[in-house]
Amino acid sequence: MGFIQVADKIRRDERVSVIERTNLRYLTELPHKVDLVTLDLSFISILLVMPVVVNLMKEEATLITLIKPQFKAHRSQVGGGGIVRDPLVHQEVREKIVKGVEDLGFQCNGWIESPLKGAEGNIEFLACFTRTTTSQNRVD
Repeated sequence: MGFIQVADKIRRDERVSVIERTNLRYLTELPHKVDLVTLDLSFISILLVMPVVVNLMKEEATLITLIKPQFKAHRSQVGGGGIVRDPLVHQEVREKIVKGVEDLGFQCNGWIESPLKGAEGNIEFLACFTRTTTSQNRVD
């Protein structure tokens, strides 16, 4: 539901559709199916929005998502200042997200630690997935 968060250079690219002030959970359609989705979510689970995302994507498409352990870990696993320091918690959150997306018919092509830290210095991860025509993953 954010706005004015897309860099101007990207915003002006005719290949990019910027949809602002919209709750992704309630987005039912776009003018056309998309072949690339990027997700940078904070206070909502990637897995909660994925059923909507799947239905907005072309049969062969790519998903790149930022995994933020500080928003997905249990409260007891988040330290002072909102920082997740335990690598096992990072792994647990990452594995849960990857498995959940794969369960929707995507293949994880890999993940990396984000070169940029979160606002409070949290370690975050970028994961890349593909959806192919061999997947049966339409979610109704």
